[in-house]
Amino acid sequence: MTAIVDMHNVSFTYGGPAVIENVTLSVSEGEFVALIGPNGGGKTTLLKLMLGLVKPQKGTVRVLGRPPEKASHHIGYVPQDIHLNLAFPVTALDVVLMGKLAPGKRWIGRPARHKTDALAALAQMGMEASAHTRIGELSGGQRQRVFIARALVTQPKLLLLDEPTASIDTRGQADFLELLHDLNQQVTIVMVSHDLLAISHHVTSVACVNRGLHYHRRSELAGSLINTSCPCTVESLCPVEMVARETPHLFIRNRKP
Repeated sequence: MTAIVDMHNVSFTYGGPAVIENVTLSVSEGEFVALIGPNGGGKTTLLKLMLGLVKPQKGTVRVLGRPPEKASHHIGYVPQDIHLNLAFPVTALDVVLMGKLAPGKRWIGRPARHKTDALAALAQMGMEASAHTRIGELSGGQRQRVFIARALVTQPKLLLLDEPTASIDTRGQADFLELLHDLNQQVTIVMVSHDLLAISHHVTSVACVNRGLHYHRRSELAGSLINTSCPCTVESLCPVEMVARETPHLFIRNRKP
């Protein structure tokens, strides 16, 4: 399979202790990878390294065989926090069209195909009926679908999602994750999540991240993690400890020596 992301012996710090240390990760075309771990464990930093927003002090990062900044037009990204004035009079379609706006370009003389592409991206996320609804009138889950449609409008090969279910109620999460599962037939997905039990039936692999990284393919986890309500049984497979707290939310901590 083609390697979409290739990270080798990567270490990164913001100036203090290492946030990421000696991490090696390869994501193949068509995978749906979940990054799980505690707050401050390095999950979002991994996404930033894949995007080229930060550069490692050690090691190499390649996306589609190139430095991330040279592959940016093939990457769709939805951050965890999107600051949006919900009173601003823009529609869902307007928001998706913003994904077509190249850096440094003015929004003048937009080609007709951009609207066609934007409507198609909304349809992928089941939001075509809300294309002309103001973004502030949509629910949190609906807005998240619109933001993903904005990331999809350029037809990326890699989609990076940072806690995409955080603003969605429990009832809507199952439908949302099923939608991502279907979307994975068209694009490789790397998603940060805190809730392994919710996503376990949809992902192809799991990366446990807490400064270091341990990678589990679905076949490795199926008998010991995905089909059990007690993730502690994964200890024999993983060098980071899985501990349930306020189930179904999960966090990871370093295993004590």
